[in-house]
Amino acid sequence: MAKTYDVVIVGAGLSGFAAAARAADKNLTTLLLEKSAHTGGSGNYVEGVFAAGSTIQKAAGVHVDQQAVLQTELDYSHYEANHDMWRKYIAQSGQNIDWLQAHGVQFTGVATLGKGSQTWHLFAGHGAQAIHQGLEPFVQRAGVTITTAVDITSITKDDDQFTIAFTHQQQIITVTAKNVILATGGYLNNPAMMDHTAPTGKNTILPMNAGKSHGDGLKFAWKLGAQPFFTGMKMRFGAQLADPNVPPYKLWGATLAKLVVRAQPLLWVNESGDRFVNEDHVIDNWSSQGNVINRQERVFVILDQAMID
Repeated sequence: MAKTYDVVIVGAGLSGFAAAARAADKNLTTLLLEKSAHTGGSGNYVEGVFAAGSTIQKAAGVHVDQQAVLQTELDYSHYEANHDMWRKYIAQSGQNIDWLQAHGVQFTGVATLGKGSQTWHLFAGHGAQAIHQGLEPFVQRAGVTITTAVDITSITKDDDQFTIAFTHQQQIITVTAKNVILATGGYLNNPAMMDHTAPTGKNTILPMNAGKSHGDGLKFAWKLGAQPFFTGMKMRFGAQLADPNVPPYKLWGATLAKLVVRAQPLLWVNESGDRFVNEDHVIDNWSSQGNVINRQERVFVILDQAMID
């Protein structure tokens, strides 16, 4: 007979562990599944999280207008952002930081991202420490079952119960649950899905992640009836050094890459020799910078010897 849980969480990254910790707070029987042999995933590399109204900000004398943040997000997305979802998220974001701290996550402070508001709460030791020294030990002590190296074959729903089938150690296992949380990340490592969303195709983007974001959660959700009307955002950083023999993340902080996208004064031109943006407006915002660059077929940065020296 299949074992039954209150909740099954698919994906043991930062979001999955946060969900597992909250389930533990509610005394729910919880199973956390991870397809990799190790927990953390791309969550290991996260630098920090957003919040407006945290105790860290208050202690630093930082005030952020939550309504202004909401309006900025709505304007920036041309109202594609879900108003009600964002309003609730911003309103509770300060409490989220306090909750994370109460569950063993440590922060070094709060900073701006480019020229934005001072809302970026930086993890001590990045997401890796937040997970492996904070949330993961907490859920283990609380009795959450963590199973790694699994391959989920199906998730189905009958009335008010989900059935999850997966393989583990060459065994086929089936469990049931009242609730399922899909925390599997995005689809950056799925070339077919990337081809439908990237302006200039998958070949211009080097994934900076754990290498296993194949859109699994989205595909399971769609099979269960979710509408595929929005598949998420991509934060595109600026220029990146590429070497087929070296993982992209090892070259991310290289001096040459920083020179191309951070040095001042910058001059970017496309293959026609045309300047296509006011560089000063985008160099401090990584996602804007990446979007601008990725709209061109080819981009060149013009440097003089003094800047290189």
